[in-house]
Amino acid sequence: MKKQITGALCAPSGKFSAYVGIDWADKTHVWRLQKAGSCQQEHGTLEHSPETVEAWVAQLRTRFPEGKVAICLEQSRGPLVYALAKYDHVVLFPVHPTTSARYRESFAPAGAKDDSRDAACLLDLLLRHPDRLVQLNPDTVETRQIQILSQHRRELVDQRTACSNRMRAILKLYHPQILRWFDDIVSPLAIAVLQRWPTIGEMKRSKPATIRQFMQAHGCQDCTRVDALLADLATAVVATTDAACLASTTFPGPRQLYFPTDDNYPLGKAAGAA
Repeated sequence: MKKQITGALCAPSGKFSAYVGIDWADKTHVWRLQKAGSCQQEHGTLEHSPETVEAWVAQLRTRFPEGKVAICLEQSRGPLVYALAKYDHVVLFPVHPTTSARYRESFAPAGAKDDSRDAACLLDLLLRHPDRLVQLNPDTVETRQIQILSQHRRELVDQRTACSNRMRAILKLYHPQILRWFDDIVSPLAIAVLQRWPTIGEMKRSKPATIRQFMQAHGCQDCTRVDALLADLATAVVATTDAACLASTTFPGPRQLYFPTDDNYPLGKAAGAA
């Protein structure tokens, strides 16, 4: 822990015993602290682990046993917020990233990112403009659970969309016909067809009855759709015979490698149904 004398605004006394600004990160957080009634600031780093956070918060409780500590951070949900929210002597003031970025411009007009300066900005915002900040009051357990599950679902849907876009770009090179047959290229049926017949040449060598039986076994009972596929397959030609292209783009291996939202995963099933 380092100390430095600054020309910053003296921290107000009364409501809180100390004020902290934290610039969070995945691995290491940068913090800046100012005691109530003091113009002196302390700063340091905090490794993100339950044990380190626990020890750091315990130090705050020991140093300021009579009051609470206000902490300002650019996050309303996430690992650090959940880690700090369980302590009753810590009061969190989350700041929207846009608000933080605009306030940071007063410190660095160029908008350059600097963890130490960002922590100082958050502390300064907490000291100078407490009226603009809203204390974090967690919702009920059920509401927070829905919020977390909804966030997971959005991430899975985005992951599925990205996977679909990558597959479409690659299939256009050597297997464009399958994009005509399946609107959703990461659907279970489309993936099953790709696994059974990775190239159009292999599919053309199969008997129509085999393909029809395969489609029906995988849930496609629409005879008209199967007939249209077989008719298109009969006149289809191989898009490329370039060995390098085929070797580097054909989708081998298990379905999970390129279809992460498998029905075996409850959240993945929800995403797949979106």
